[in-house]
Amino acid sequence: MIRVDSVGYSRGSERVVMGSPRKKGVASATLTFDVMFDQDFQWVLGGKLQGLAPKNALPGGEKRSANRWSARIMFKEKGRCASSLYDQDLAMKWGREKTAQRSAFKTGKGQSVTLKGTLNEPRQSNGSAKILIDGREISQAREIEFRGVGGPNALITQFLFSTFDGGHTPQDAPIDRA
Repeated sequence: MIRVDSVGYSRGSERVVMGSPRKKGVASATLTFDVMFDQDFQWVLGGKLQGLAPKNALPGGEKRSANRWSARIMFKEKGRCASSLYDQDLAMKWGREKTAQRSAFKTGKGQSVTLKGTLNEPRQSNGSAKILIDGREISQAREIEFRGVGGPNALITQFLFSTFDGGHTPQDAPIDRA
């Protein structure tokens, strides 16, 4: 079990980031983990959870390149769930989000979270990312161009443990109750 405490600062909480590289890349992978948000957790505007990536993941705000991408799960206000997908759309600075309309995450309750990612054929928009919580489909994004090239460096080779609360502005930060 890993416990992450959200230690706040002006943009949210400190980032806890770790990659778990795999020896062999694949075009499709399923990541499943359990999560429990503390009873007093503040949803604010959102934050990130775990995901999938190639050898060189594409983090937020960086320039896209043909073999860099990432697919992660987000929590949003009121416990809603979203996918955060960094694809090959060069016009975008931040990830493409697909947010569920209803709350999915609960406070004080353990939940099973699954991300099923399937890469696109190189230079085609036929990839997908599906999120399930407790076995129920919450969100599915289709017609995604994760990678622009083929080859081993663009395949899924990492499970990302990357979590934080907040974003890049003070409005994203939880309220300090100390």
